[in-house]
Amino acid sequence: MGRKDNIDMEVHNSNYTLEKINSVIMKYHSILQNIKFNNSEYSGISIEILDKIVKKVKEQRFKYCKMNPLTNICEKKEVGGIIRVNNNIGDQIIKEFIGDGDTIEMQTSQNSNDISYHTHPDAFGIWNKASPPSEYDLLNSLIMAIEGKPVTNLIWDRYGIYVYYIYPDIAKQLVGRTDILKYREKLINIFRYSKMGFGFYYKNKDYKSHYSVDNTSSFSKYRSFLKRLGIYVNFKSYNQKISFIIPR
Repeated sequence: MGRKDNIDMEVHNSNYTLEKINSVIMKYHSILQNIKFNNSEYSGISIEILDKIVKKVKEQRFKYCKMNPLTNICEKKEVGGIIRVNNNIGDQIIKEFIGDGDTIEMQTSQNSNDISYHTHPDAFGIWNKASPPSEYDLLNSLIMAIEGKPVTNLIWDRYGIYVYYIYPDIAKQLVGRTDILKYREKLINIFRYSKMGFGFYYKNKDYKSHYSVDNTSSFSKYRSFLKRLGIYVNFKSYNQKISFIIPR
């Protein structure tokens, strides 16, 4: 997750009609001009993250916190790093770093066998306690693709791990497209829409605890929406095998 800017953006309401969803997607496609979104390829190398790595990062998520001097409450810090995939096994964390509060400045690598990861504290207030990729996480994936870096990212939240990346055929088209970044604020707003409903926001009438049952309607809609933006996302609960495809 990158730096959060204080910018004036549209406040998303509970409008998740097909018409509204299509409107948001069209706005995104108009920003990413000349990018072909048809026939996104799901290809790459299948890997598995070892149980000891899953456990270690899960423990990091609960370990680090930042004391609030006003409330004397220890608030969670995000923790991140890079996992290097060797021989198709995610067996080695090669870099670790601690964020400041609920944000972290992601570090990336040029090594095609590296995966960026970070933790998310529990959501709060009117939010479901599950913590999907934020608008800043999704923007960071887009920037990684533009810079030609490995695009696979993992998020450890309360219930499991989110796997997300730009689809390979779209990532290839994005390399060097720095012109897109002048629309940074509009992109953040579009990505924010993805987490304001689809099962993550209590005020959404379709609210469900998507992590408790595979492929519930809300999470399926969330995945479908991001797929139309060229972004793959999946969720693996901690009682599942953490395996997925690294795009190539």
